[in-house]
Amino acid sequence: MSKEERSIDPRFGLCIKKRRLEKEYSLSEMENLTGVSASYINRLEKGERKAPSLPIMQAIGKVLGVDIAVLLNLATPSETDEGINEIRDIVVENDFRMNDIFATTPIKELVIKLFDCIISAKWEENKFLEGAEMLQTIDKLEGLLGKA
Repeated sequence: MSKEERSIDPRFGLCIKKRRLEKEYSLSEMENLTGVSASYINRLEKGERKAPSLPIMQAIGKVLGVDIAVLLNLATPSETDEGINEIRDIVVENDFRMNDIFATTPIKELVIKLFDCIISAKWEENKFLEGAEMLQTIDKLEGLLGKA
């Protein structure tokens, strides 16, 4: 595969950055653990580099505990929207926690409502009304999360 053919899906960089931060590794620590330069890893995370070679993916995957198959899949750019979900589908269909509290249906509904508020906001026209609606939704969410 030529370098021109090795374009990369942006999720690749997001994945490795997320895992690196979860493990609390600095870029310098990643360089020491993988043998891949910190600047190269940084550019991968930012999506400024093409897909790395298989040995580099293996080194990064091993250190971050990410299966090479996952990295290979992420390194392949998606040509269609197939397999890409709407955020509301992801929230509804998956279990997750917020502040160590299991996301119940009411919590998920408020998270979706907050996303909808943000996405549909027309800041120029109704900045204060839309902001107030977002704050009310956040207050309700915090109430369910035990922060109120």
